[in-house]
Amino acid sequence: MDHNHWLLLLIVVLFVLLVARVGKWLYRRRQAARRKIGGKKEERGAGTYDAIIVGAGPAGATSAYFLGCKGRKVLVVDKKKFPRPKPCGDAWCQPALGILEEMGVLSKMEADGVARRVTRGGFVSPSGIHCINTDGATYGSVTGCKTYAIKRRLADEYLVRAAAALVEVREGTTCFGASFGRGAWTVDLGSRTETSAVLIVCDGATSYLARSLGVLVEDDQPDSVCSHAYARAGSHAWRDADGVMLFNRALLPGYSALFRHADDDVYLGTYVLPGGAATSRSIAPFEADALRRHPYVVAALPEATLEWSERRVVAPIRTGGARVNLDAAPRCLLVGDAAGHVDPLTGEGIHTAMIAAKIAATCVDEMLVTSDFSRAAVEAYYLRCYDAFGFEFFSSSLAARIIYRCPLILDALAAVGASRGQTFLDFFGELMTGCRPKSDFLTAAPLLALRVALGVLYQVYVQKIRRTPPLQPVDIGQASVDKQAAAKNKRDKKDA
Repeated sequence: MDHNHWLLLLIVVLFVLLVARVGKWLYRRRQAARRKIGGKKEERGAGTYDAIIVGAGPAGATSAYFLGCKGRKVLVVDKKKFPRPKPCGDAWCQPALGILEEMGVLSKMEADGVARRVTRGGFVSPSGIHCINTDGATYGSVTGCKTYAIKRRLADEYLVRAAAALVEVREGTTCFGASFGRGAWTVDLGSRTETSAVLIVCDGATSYLARSLGVLVEDDQPDSVCSHAYARAGSHAWRDADGVMLFNRALLPGYSALFRHADDDVYLGTYVLPGGAATSRSIAPFEADALRRHPYVVAALPEATLEWSERRVVAPIRTGGARVNLDAAPRCLLVGDAAGHVDPLTGEGIHTAMIAAKIAATCVDEMLVTSDFSRAAVEAYYLRCYDAFGFEFFSSSLAARIIYRCPLILDALAAVGASRGQTFLDFFGELMTGCRPKSDFLTAAPLLALRVALGVLYQVYVQKIRRTPPLQPVDIGQASVDKQAAAKNKRDKKDA
């Protein structure tokens, strides 16, 4: 593609986002009545609890906490006992931190020394351009945005204990199934059953319960994966930042990331996201290649001294919002990973899960107050979630596809960002962590968008015309991705 095609692409993207924002506004006005609860009264049934919540991660514990604050009788069950290991990126963004503060949890974690604020961060582009704060300015010093690194194994226990102060929590209790009848849910917990008016499902991306109930559309499988490992404190050499995203062409639109924790362990994770060629099988060979050849990774995690306190684990992710069958199970709400409340561009899902959990608590309380347990009342929950972050998922999905098709955008973004310092990094951080709409890149910062567009043209000149060598190998992990793509094409042809 020549520079005219790149410019046309950016114009089309701007037009699509503007039309989408107008469409979103019109849709919300037209559908406002559907977000109200209290139109149709039904018998509550004889459930012992107001709500049973299956899963005690951030989504389940947050839902339980806010229902408990409203005086509701709630039972939370989780098959694990806390603390328990949990594969995750461990990044707690500003919206999640606000809810943690509201729950009184963040101050406790800070006092106990298990939370570390990211003060220096940024990203490395596919060709090796660094946009990382190394001038001493603190991340958030311009806009006030914050991100913390907190291990899920620790953070989830604090959330569960906060919920347990208000509602009943049973750890180490497996849910084997649930059925609805006579106005109540009956939940099979093995040695006994419990009943409730409402069922809230927060059992993760694979969500056995939601699938067995038919709430998840049958072919709606997790579409992404992430890896999770910790480099032991003292064995790494990473000192110049607290959180860095590493973009590489083989993984796009996915990426790898490094996060420093309060105990000085360093998280290394890789996200394989929708829209690219990489798969879960790409992660191990990619990370092995990066540890050998990626300049930033080699410097941060030298193999000669590197030790792992936790070795790589790979977990599935469902992004962009799950397709839900509202008629399959009445009075049933999916929250968090089970509902696909994960951003398709970043793989971040903690803050959206907690936002959805607060919405779920409000909706369930309204159902109980008005005795409206109708399909419309359940739908109101999903519509309110869409209002909160659904359009962001659309914007993220569009951005991911553009990045995959045009990696030069990330190179241009890094070059422009490096010249603008902390002002850009705070703005970029807000876009990537849900503090502001991603469409603000075009609508709230048009001059920055113009500079990046011109930067793309410059990268076309530098990389495609002058053929200037990149600052890092651009084929890291590519051989594995190509091999798997070829094998997939062979299988598809055989099936056809």
